Parts: sequence; structure tokens; C-alpha cells
Amino acid sequence: MYFKNYVHRIRRQDLEHDEMESMWFELKTKLRPILIDINYRSERQSTVYFWQYFDQMLKNALDENNRIICLGDLNKNFMSDLPSDIRDVIFINGLIKIIYKATYFDTRTSSSSLLNHILVTDSIPVLDKDTIPIDRGISDHDETYVTIDCGFSTSRTYIRSIWDYKLGDYGLMKQNVLNTNWENLISEASDVIVAATNFTNTFIYIASACIPTREGTI
Repeated sequence: MYFKNYVHRIRRQDLEHDEMESMWFELKTKLRPILIDINYRSERQSTVYFWQYFDQMLKNALDENNRIICLGDLNKNFMSDLPSDIRDVIFINGLIKIIYKATYFDTRTSSSSLLNHILVTDSIPVLDKDTIPIDRGISDHDETYVTIDCGFSTSRTYIRSIWDYKLGDYGLMKQNVLNTNWENLISEASDVIVAATNFTNTFIYIASACIPTREGTI
């Protein structure tokens, strides 16, 4: 599981089941925490037991939080009619399927199926969801994504150093430029990149001494 370093999350191993390949995380948002469940069901694992364990994990999670996102590859085609026991697990726990396109493409049989699911509870504020096409030479699966409202602002501000040109001492700057041996800065450089770097750093040093700066938020 990959996160941006500014995303506040914790691993919830207390919600995981020893008999399943699953990971649970709690995502902190400005609204309410969200539980994220990632699963993989191997074709060697019993379908019956897997969905029993899955149901048990969901019930434990719902006891504390009804905002849940379930992701992963369950090796079950969600584009076909699901068995009643699987439908019951999804329905009773309040999960909604939000991906409807095929995500797995079998080049041998030219068949396709929806294996990479995203299931959410109805309290999840979904803004967008879809599949991401992947080159078949790289993978036989397409990716899926969901965008949700976490209460954060979509705009960011940055603190920048701004040149205050109106207050610059350009007489002093001109004198400093004339007193600098630019020829030596360039001719003594080992290559053109070093020469350009020397020129830039020296010019910025002169400008910094003659033009004041201030911090601004943009």
C-alpha cells in the first residue's frame, strides 16, 4: 500500500483475519475517519471460507465505523451473476459496487471480467471512479480508482521569496557587476555547465545584495 507522506493513516491489524490476505488502514480526514480494506483471494483459497472471513471482518469494522472502502482482486467476476451467499455478504454489510467495467482481459480466450473491485458503504462521498487502461504487454489487468471527498481544500498555498524590485539599489548593482571578473568565471570553468552555474550564482549573489526580498504566500 502506497501513501503520500502527508496522508495521515494507521495500520489496523486488529481488523485483519489470519486466514486472509488482507490489510486494513484507517485514513484520517477532515470529515470522519475512513476504513480502507485491501484483499486478495488466491484461486487456491476456498470461496466459501473466504466470504465467511470477509463477512466477519466487515462486521467487526462496522461495529466502529460505517465509512468503509474495500479494494482488491477477489478472483470473482462481478460482471456475472454472483451466488446468493456472496450477494448477501455485500448487501447485508451495506456495500455498493461502483466499478462496472471489465478489469481482467484473458488474451488466450479473448474474454474479460471484473475482478478488481471497489466496494464502498453508502456513507462514502464518492466524487469519481473508473478504470485505468494498462498496456496489455505489461499486465492483463486494468487499474481502478475512486476519488472521495475528504474535506480538504483542493488548492494549496506556498511561501515564496519575492524580489521587491521597486526598492532595489541599481546604482550599487551596476557597480558590483562592473567590478566582477566575468571572463575568469567563464574561462576557468571545466565545461559549459560549470560556467553557466558560476555565472548564475554570481549574478544572483549580486542581485541579493542590492534588491531586497520578502516572503509572500501564493
